[in-house]
Amino acid sequence: MFEQIESTAAPELISVPIPTRPKGIEPRLLLKQVFNTAPFLKTMSFEEKPSLRYLQVLQSVGPTTSWDDFSWGRYFELCVSAHYATVATFVPTDVDAHIRFKLWDPSIADEDLLKMLSVIVDSFSWDTTSLSARWLKSPSGRLLEGHKGEWFSIAAAAFGASRKRFPEKAKEVLSLIECEIENEETCFLEFHKEKDYFSILKSSVLIAHNLGDLQRVLEMWKLPHLFAERMSTKTLEKAGQINRDLMAVENHRHFSLREPRALRKNIDFLLPLGPFLDDWGKKLARHPDLALEELGTIADALIQGWVRLEGPVGYARALSGLQSNYPGGIKELLKPLPSRVAKLWTGGALRQLCDISQPRFEAQWIKKCQGFLAP
Repeated sequence: MFEQIESTAAPELISVPIPTRPKGIEPRLLLKQVFNTAPFLKTMSFEEKPSLRYLQVLQSVGPTTSWDDFSWGRYFELCVSAHYATVATFVPTDVDAHIRFKLWDPSIADEDLLKMLSVIVDSFSWDTTSLSARWLKSPSGRLLEGHKGEWFSIAAAAFGASRKRFPEKAKEVLSLIECEIENEETCFLEFHKEKDYFSILKSSVLIAHNLGDLQRVLEMWKLPHLFAERMSTKTLEKAGQINRDLMAVENHRHFSLREPRALRKNIDFLLPLGPFLDDWGKKLARHPDLALEELGTIADALIQGWVRLEGPVGYARALSGLQSNYPGGIKELLKPLPSRVAKLWTGGALRQLCDISQPRFEAQWIKKCQGFLAP
């Protein structure tokens, strides 16, 4: 896609300037966006180790930082770090197009391209479990995480941009992609062997999301054939079918939850995989950082989101957790709500969904999963 067209003009007449400064969001503005969606990162303490490199990068941007402090490669690392730190929050930073396409300019210097490739290799091992509620551990201890979809997408771009200039580095990236596809398939098989139906359901979401990201960016780089056969095994196809038929409607972008800013206050509020949101709702109900008025804005967003999206069960389960664990129950939680919204919570289909006990609800989903896996 980014191959330069050969020219018949005399070499001495050709002048291709090498860009020294990327186009994108100004570094301090990008950091402002990160702290807007994840203010807890400002004071977050962490160990100085390679697996948390992305947090070190974010905290290295000070008030006097300017564009002049950023090479092309360093800016790419900042964008990837911002994305990693916020992608599991309610309002991720909008750098997808930059790290998947725009920053892989074909005329950047070799040293910058090599720096970007090193970021890809290093970020494969970044630990994001503290900044996401969307990951699972398999019985053998393997990690299956939603962040690998983000990694897949930039790794696909890295291969597309480097396969001719640095073929050995490109092969290293391909090897890591293959390794992660195998890891995700193995995790699913382990959950299946253990008959861990909740993890089967949740892993189907993560696998479908991750491989979907990989496929989309491979197509963007005109490489749709790569890993096509590898991603079409019966196991991975089964995971995709479970996600499509049971889980996808419960795990969308949650635009309605971007409105209540109270959800951004604490790392404890990161949203887990739906529709199993009872415990998340219970956590919100008792959390010392949330006042009744703030819980009202969250309940309002859940109710209106349920209406707008035509009934995702997870939002009802979050409301169920709220009402079951808040002192005074639903009677108190209704006080800050507009009457028209309160009526939706206290009657009709939403009320029925909220009143189902958590054990009964979870048993229903186990049965769904069993039915889907039956021969």
